[in-house]
Amino acid sequence: MSFAVLIVYNSCMLGTATTASKKIRRQIMVDSCNRIVFNTMKQNNPYLVGGYLRDLILGREGLDRDYSVSGNFKRNLATVASKLKGKLIRIGKHDLYRIVLPDGTLLDFTPIKKNIEHDLLFRDFTINALAWSPQAGLTDVSQGLMDLGRNVIRMIRMENILDDPIRILRAYRISNELSFFIEQNTRRTMRKLSPHIESAKHERITSEFFRILNAESCHVSLRELRDDGILNRIIIHNNKELTVKIEEITRMQRILQSRHISKRFDLTRVISQGLNYRGLLHLEVLMKGLPKCHLSLSSLLQKRLGLIERASQITDFNRPPSRHMLFRLFCLMGDNASDYLIMNNQIKLLNKMDKYLKIDREPLLSTDEIKAITGLPEGILLGKVINDVKKRIFSNKIRTKGGAKRFLDKIKREI
Repeated sequence: MSFAVLIVYNSCMLGTATTASKKIRRQIMVDSCNRIVFNTMKQNNPYLVGGYLRDLILGREGLDRDYSVSGNFKRNLATVASKLKGKLIRIGKHDLYRIVLPDGTLLDFTPIKKNIEHDLLFRDFTINALAWSPQAGLTDVSQGLMDLGRNVIRMIRMENILDDPIRILRAYRISNELSFFIEQNTRRTMRKLSPHIESAKHERITSEFFRILNAESCHVSLRELRDDGILNRIIIHNNKELTVKIEEITRMQRILQSRHISKRFDLTRVISQGLNYRGLLHLEVLMKGLPKCHLSLSSLLQKRLGLIERASQITDFNRPPSRHMLFRLFCLMGDNASDYLIMNNQIKLLNKMDKYLKIDREPLLSTDEIKAITGLPEGILLGKVINDVKKRIFSNKIRTKGGAKRFLDKIKREI
């Protein structure tokens, strides 16, 4: 659609845009953060743009926000950061600036290249191509309001997706978050351009993909990504393997929704790289077997995935697990064993894990006491003896401190 046609459309929709602008003006300006930005940077003609504005129109609460500003705005931006007690940083080589507020809220500022109408046409989707300022009100040049009303995610131009293939993943994430559907031509374009995802920086793929995994209903997005040939460009599995894993994640949702799990675990707790505990469980299912991937994983996440892999080699839940097998599992994983138990629907074994952790953290005898009784120095043999004591306590063969001492006396005589 040409720019001229968009302008004509926007004129026809002026009443709708004006009505929406009036509805959201108070919501925007009652927020002290927005008020400070608009008042301090008035000469830079700031516009609020993107997802925060979209969510505000939909009646959803947002935190992070994006502003488009014109002119030489750096000095005023420093003043905004000072007033908000935030930290001002520059992102990348471009003139993207970010203020990080004390509560973690992010305010991003990008320069207007030509004018706001022109710049909006280079955004990803129509529902994100809306802008608002106190002077101009709501600007909508690509039928974004109409698409919001129809629950549609529609690209503005194919070239915009090609310029940044990460926008493909973003479409599926937003679709799930808002319960919107991706317009048919847009989805067809996503399929066609999906090979370009592999050329994107792994850090950016990871960031967007983790936001998908964090969602409670991520299996919905994963099915769509699989059907459109996109998921296997991130996690290198064939569709049959991906289908099995997505069904595992779907079954796990019922477990995570159980009262026992929701009371015990904070599924929204961030583990690493913005991935929360729920997302970690989803990732562990997808990455079981350690396939190749186009993700950039922190050392912590790599360790957790490695533990899952090693655990799968020593355990078999096709039959009731022995105490010996459970002890090996808990020795290997510690409290991370909860991941493996949840993944395998072995919630009833969490109390066994608790028992092991109590034994490990509150031993009947300290290492110094064991050394004194056995006469053993630091080394492999001492470690084996300590482990044997823990194993016997876990198996209820030792129940008291006296029982532990008698066992060690026996060990000493045999050494």
